[in-house]
Amino acid sequence: MMKSMKIFYVFSLLGLSVLLYGITPYNESANDFNATVETIVYQSNDNVVFKYVIRYDKNNKRDFVSADIQFPKTVAQNMVVNAYGLADGNIEWTGSFINGIDINGILFFSKGEVGKPGKPDKYVMVNKNMEIYEKESSLNPGETLNLFIIIKKGGIVPGMAEFLGYCNRAFWIFEDAGDAPPNFDDGNHPKVFKVIGPVPEPQNPSSFISALIEWTVYSYNKGWISSTDVYQGLMDKLSAAMGQILQGKEKYHTAVNILGAFQNQLDAQRGKAITEQCYQMLFVDAEILIKRLKN
Repeated sequence: MMKSMKIFYVFSLLGLSVLLYGITPYNESANDFNATVETIVYQSNDNVVFKYVIRYDKNNKRDFVSADIQFPKTVAQNMVVNAYGLADGNIEWTGSFINGIDINGILFFSKGEVGKPGKPDKYVMVNKNMEIYEKESSLNPGETLNLFIIIKKGGIVPGMAEFLGYCNRAFWIFEDAGDAPPNFDDGNHPKVFKVIGPVPEPQNPSSFISALIEWTVYSYNKGWISSTDVYQGLMDKLSAAMGQILQGKEKYHTAVNILGAFQNQLDAQRGKAITEQCYQMLFVDAEILIKRLKN
C-alpha cells in the first residue's frame, strides 16, 4: 500500500510540473557528445609540457564549453607555470588552478578571439520552460582545441590523470526549487577521458619502476598497446630492470641498459602497436628513471 502511494505521489508531482509548465520536464546532459582527446608530452627548458588535442565531432548537437584536468593533491599550484589553450578560429582559452578537497586540477574555458574584447555570455530561452547558456566563443562541432599545461621540472612525471569535458546543454527552469520532481537530475555530469597528466615522481628507483610497470599494464588494458607480444616484451624488460634495481646501486648500470632496450622497443612500435600518448608517457618516464639511476 505504501509503495503504491509513493508511486502515485511521484506521478502526481510530475503531473503538477506538466500542469505548471505545459511540458514534461527533461534535461540535456553535459556528457552527451563525441570527441577524442590525445595527449602529447614533451620537455622544454626547465619545464614539462602536457598538450591535449581535443577533436570535437562535427555531429555533436551542442558546443563544447569547458574542461577540467584533474591530478593528485601533491601537484601544487606553485608547480604550474602556465595553463592556456587555442581553438580553431583563433579562439583563446584560459586555465585556472582548482584546489580541491581530494584532488587538484586545471579548469579551462574560452576567453574569446585573440586580440579582441570578449563578448558577454548570455542565457537564451529554448522554449518557455528551458534555457541554454550561450558563450560566443565556445568550441563548435567539428572544431579542434589545443590545451597546454606547463609544469616545472622536478618532482613531476607523466602518469594517469582524468580529463573531464562538458558540452553546453539546455536547462529545465523551475519557478521554485520545490517544483522539481523527485530525484530530478540536472544533467551536470562530465564525460571522463583517461589521459596522461602530471603526477608526483616516485620517491626512489624501486617505486619508480613499479609505477612504470603499473602504467604499462594500464596502457595495455586500455588498448593503447594493441599487441600482446609487444606488451609482453615491454613487461619482460621492466621486470628484468626491476630485478637489477632491487639488487642495489651496483646493478643500476645494468638496469639502465635494460631500460634503454625498453625505449628502443617503444620507438620501434610507436604509431604501430603503441599509441602516441602511451609512447609519450612511457618513454619520458623511462628517460627520467634512467637519469636518476645514472646519478
